Amino acid sequence: MILLAAEYLGVAMFFMMAVEMTVMALFMVMFMMNPAGLNPMNMVHQERIAIGAGIVGFLVLGAMALLAAFPDQPVSADLEPVRSLGNEMLGDSMLIFESAGIVL
Repeated sequence: MILLAAEYLGVAMFFMMAVEMTVMALFMVMFMMNPAGLNPMNMVHQERIAIGAGIVGFLVLGAMALLAAFPDQPVSADLEPVRSLGNEMLGDSMLIFESAGIVL
């Protein structure tokens, strides 16, 4: 989305994923096998490996975010993918796009 200079799509995708994760968390709490904490259980298998993988993943993603060379200029609007994406979203199919968003 950064390379397409499509800030709206990036923000829409961010909010869509946030809502998706919220719904998933609600369903996990609703259907989890330990209601009200009555049966103590550990839901993590191989806890040390999971913690190590989480730390390594965090460090790798953090290093990529800090050391990556992000573009400082947006892509020109003369490129065909940018123009075709704009025509598709804001052209004749805008009603279909908005309707699909409401339905989803």
